Parts: sequence; C-alpha cells; structure tokens
Amino acid sequence: MADSAGDRLIFHADCNNFFASCEALERPELKNVPLSAGDLLYAGKSAVLTLSSHSIRTIGDVAQTEPRLLKQWLGKAGEQLWRSANGLDQEPVRLFDDRPDPKSVSRGVTYARDLASLEEARQALLPLADEVSAHLRKYQKRGQVIQLSIKSPDLRVIQRQTRLPHPSNLQRELAEGAVALLKANWPLSPFSPIRALTLGVSDLSNEADINEQISLFDTAEMFDQRRRQEKLAHTLDALRDKLGSDVIALGYAAKNPKNKQEPSDEP
Repeated sequence: MADSAGDRLIFHADCNNFFASCEALERPELKNVPLSAGDLLYAGKSAVLTLSSHSIRTIGDVAQTEPRLLKQWLGKAGEQLWRSANGLDQEPVRLFDDRPDPKSVSRGVTYARDLASLEEARQALLPLADEVSAHLRKYQKRGQVIQLSIKSPDLRVIQRQTRLPHPSNLQRELAEGAVALLKANWPLSPFSPIRALTLGVSDLSNEADINEQISLFDTAEMFDQRRRQEKLAHTLDALRDKLGSDVIALGYAAKNPKNKQEPSDEP
C-alpha cells in the first residue's frame, strides 16, 4: 500500500512462507509436507504438548481448530497461535527502522564482587539510574513508577516498586527513589550482600503531554532547580551523542571505577 506522500510502496510479505517456497524449489520432496505446530511463533514446549494431547500436531491442525477451544486450553496465547496459523496479523505495517514506544525502561548489572554496604549499593545504582534516565530522554518520556529488583548471591530475588510524586527522567530523582526502596526492603550488611541489581521505570508519559505545575510541597526555588537539572541533563545527552558515551564521567564513575559494569538490557 502507498504511504501518505504517495511516492513509496510498502509491501507486507510473509517471509517464512517466502523462504519455505524457495527451499521447496531446491527440495521438491518438501512440497506439501505439513509443518509442525511448534514452528509457529510463540509456540513453546508447554503449548506444543498441550496441543499434542488434543491431537493437534501441525500448523494446519491449529488453523482448523476453533479459536474458543484454543483459548480454553492455552488462554490468550491460543488465540494468538490461531491467528498466526491462519496468517492473520492486526499489527500496522511499519518501516524497518520504526520502533514502537517503550512501555518501560530498565537496566541491570550482575556484579563481579558482592555489594555489602549501603554506600556500595548506592554507588552501584547511580550508573543504572544514569542509563535509564538517558534512555527515557532519548524517547522524550518520563516515568512515575520506579521498580527495583535485588538478587542475593544464593539467587534469592525480591522486587519492589514505588511511585514518584511526579513523572521524571532525571538521574538524581530516579537514583534517590531506588535507594529509598533498597533501604526500606533489604537489610544490607556483610551477612546479606547483593549480587545483582536491576532498576526499571514504568508508567511512562510523553514529555509534551505533561503539564507540570508547582505543587503545595514544592517551593519556587525547588521548581527552578529541577528545571536547571533538566537543562543540564539534555546538555550532557547532546555531548554524549556527539562525542561518545564515555566523553563525560560523572562523579560516581570517576571515584568508583570498579563498579563500572556492562549493563544488560531487561525487557
């Protein structure tokens, strides 16, 4: 279909079917051989076993099964499998480099050495908050719910969250919220160290849609200070985009190089 400008044509193709057809040209014996239901997107081992128990073993079997039965057996995933088996897709056509807006942003690190004090944990949270806040600003988003995941050396995990007074994409505010969560929920000591931390932000809003006003608990000076912090953050973003992410090291990175880890993106 043509786009709004009328000068391009967007073609939506079933790539799996295309490659299967190409393979069948080289190997005629594969023509008309039914594909396993496990070849469907989102068909995991558990779903395949459930389908098999009802004598549903191929994609054609899934396509011919009533959607209500698949939903009864597999929940919402059953409906998704039925749509995939029948070649139905409700998603809008997107350009290759087009990405949907994120619903949450998170960063996590597993540390080479356990964190055994509140100060070590605070220093470890600062770079995570820095990365999350920069990612939010990149998408022109602010988040109001902070989520913190804490993992101990014996792989015990707890997850806690809190709500900020206002949506934010500032490193300082995200870090302060994360540290408060940590202090309230983890008795950090050499006897209860931390192996990994993940900081996330959700309940995102577009910056352009936020009509922020001074609350009863904020002074005009606090409001102006926050505006200065936002301006500084965007200046740092511009410098990093132009000269590289390592061109500016904030105080925590310069003082604590041992805490600098390669973060893992969390879905």
